Amino acid sequence: MELNLHKQSVASCELMLDTAAEHSIECDMLLPDYCPDIVRVLCCRVDTSAVDCRISKGVFVVEGTAAVEICYMAEVGGVRRCSCKIPFIKSFDIKRQPQKPIWSVNARQGHINCRAASRRRLDVRGAVVITAKVYDTAGHQAVSKAEGMGVQLCKSEKPAVEIANQLYRQLNSVEMLTLPNGKTAAEIVSMRCTPTVADARVMASRILLKGEMNVHLLYKPELDSALLETADYNLPISYVLDADDLSDDMRCEAAMQCISAECIIDEDQQEMRFESQLLAMVRLYRPIVLTGAVDSFSTLYPTQNMVTALKVPKNFSALAERSAVKDRIELPQGFERLIDLRADVTESATEHQGDEAVISAKIKFTGIMQAEDTPADAFSHVCDAKLTLPLKCNSCELLINPTAAAAYGVITDGMLELCCDFIVSGAVIEWENQNFITDLEVDISTPRQSDPTLGMVIYYAEAGERVWDIAKRFGALPDSIIADNALKSDIIESDMPLIIPAV
Repeated sequence: MELNLHKQSVASCELMLDTAAEHSIECDMLLPDYCPDIVRVLCCRVDTSAVDCRISKGVFVVEGTAAVEICYMAEVGGVRRCSCKIPFIKSFDIKRQPQKPIWSVNARQGHINCRAASRRRLDVRGAVVITAKVYDTAGHQAVSKAEGMGVQLCKSEKPAVEIANQLYRQLNSVEMLTLPNGKTAAEIVSMRCTPTVADARVMASRILLKGEMNVHLLYKPELDSALLETADYNLPISYVLDADDLSDDMRCEAAMQCISAECIIDEDQQEMRFESQLLAMVRLYRPIVLTGAVDSFSTLYPTQNMVTALKVPKNFSALAERSAVKDRIELPQGFERLIDLRADVTESATEHQGDEAVISAKIKFTGIMQAEDTPADAFSHVCDAKLTLPLKCNSCELLINPTAAAAYGVITDGMLELCCDFIVSGAVIEWENQNFITDLEVDISTPRQSDPTLGMVIYYAEAGERVWDIAKRFGALPDSIIADNALKSDIIESDMPLIIPAV
């Protein structure tokens, strides 16, 4: 007699990497010929994006770009703009090569410093902060069926989710923008593109993404004028993505970020062609019933179970929360008008407090101000932001991307009120720790001893006992106990005598 074990994969996630690291960026920028000389630097703004992630030979590699935008006071024409892209690559060692990896990566601006090395050259030095989490979702082989040697299995069936896939797609967008009230634009001084996903779903074996793209422009109506104007646009976006092995029972969570943007002003200076390259990240998951053996015994021999504790994804849900951030500062001396304002997350942390998660961040406001007879100047201010999320269970993991958007300022009574939206988007994974039998052995050297004269045993069971535990104690068949006693479930409902048939 032989024991034949059948196994199947049990969905689980193993954390392979959880880290944060700085990566230095450096750039010497020479002004193009059409840009006037530098008088002084006003501000330096950086948009970071992780464009490509991959795993090779136990190393997780993140490639991205830091889009640097510098506003400076020029010798002619007031505030001018120059920009450049700095590529970066960062590698992280992981403990082994995952079979089916998913990851969450955020790249944000760290400290940044820009100075004019000469009237035509800018020296940029700073850092990008990269946070990364990597999981292996390949699952483990657990015993699902046993044949021979009188082995009986107790199986568990619970609802769970399987993280099926993660994909990245680069998308292009072209929009024609018109300035309001017949205004004209001669030059773009600053711009920012912030895409958000409002709806992501799988339909007809394709992934549908819908949302909006906020475009903020700071521009000069006349090239040689010191006057600056702003314009904001909320543009609807909709994309259809193809992917392999999609099914309609899948759910998805998606996010977008802007890799690059360019605004080209038409000859009439009233319309602009806005071209952007976006990166969409989509995680796919499907509901499943998790089945696996959690206990075993043999009616003939002693058994030994090899049990593995697995971290099983119980639920997976998309997350999109926002909180208003406000702070008041004294109006910088000598200035009357706020021309432009931007907010960026420079630090973030997540802390679990009971059944809540508290996401805290540092928000850096960077603004450009001007008085009637005074050249424009820049200021910066850092304040704290906090957002509290209720959690359905204590074992939750947040795969999030904190950002700041929709910044604006209001001047009242000599004070400047700074406002922005603190946005936390991403996913929440609820975990459940479960023990599954991954292997078992039967000791044929010491068979169970039984009395051949006994045909059955009477056992007085108590309410709440499980038939499985009773059968394991007597080495009997659980199904026979249920059948011979006409039981309706595996749980004894009231105190009662049970017939334990001999095997």
